[in-house]
Amino acid sequence: MRSIRLLVAPLLLVTPLAAGCGHDPSVPASAIAVVGDRTIPRADFDALMAQTKDSYTRSGKTFPAPRTPAYAELKDTAVRLLVERAELEQKAPGLGVTVTDGQVDAQRTLLLEETFGGSEATYRARLRAVGMTDAEVRSALRAQLLSQAVFQAVTADVGVSTDTVESYYEAHLKEYTSPAGRIVPFNQVRETIRRRLLADARAAAFDRWLAGVRGEFARRTVYAEGFAPAK
Repeated sequence: MRSIRLLVAPLLLVTPLAAGCGHDPSVPASAIAVVGDRTIPRADFDALMAQTKDSYTRSGKTFPAPRTPAYAELKDTAVRLLVERAELEQKAPGLGVTVTDGQVDAQRTLLLEETFGGSEATYRARLRAVGMTDAEVRSALRAQLLSQAVFQAVTADVGVSTDTVESYYEAHLKEYTSPAGRIVPFNQVRETIRRRLLADARAAAFDRWLAGVRGEFARRTVYAEGFAPAK
């Protein structure tokens, strides 16, 4: 998928960021925004920022202090992520996309194996350290799976023709020529080129679709005081 961006690791993966708009102090006190028919709880924002802070700490970086430009940027990123998650949740049914509890369980098991050596105790200790709950992790994993499935659904019909692959090869022969002047035959790099161009084409198609989704929800998104991302 185009750039499911890694905001914090290893517990949370995120999707491409959306630019929400609007502001309204009538959003419930326990929420940071209302997106269409979804309310984004303040707890989701707090959990995401806590995990971000933990990621900074474990990488030896100083987490930005509140009311600094660096902190504001992290805050805006987190809000945009949560807004986009709410948008995709509402668009998914129309695409025939669902995520089952079984899929979430499988992803959680994979997380434990790859990040915590399969240890439930180590996993739980990390959650306590960052102030997260297992339910919040499951919610993040569900969002990750949903975003991946939506991407697949939106870009399922995107393809790259043989002519396009050949044209790319011919236009970039320098990339496939050794210092000694030997040109790598087309049939040896055809599939590599095709995969690269297909990834780019799918990314572009998804960006166009996502821009439409952002526009659709632009007038249906309101924020609690202090949470509207900078333009």
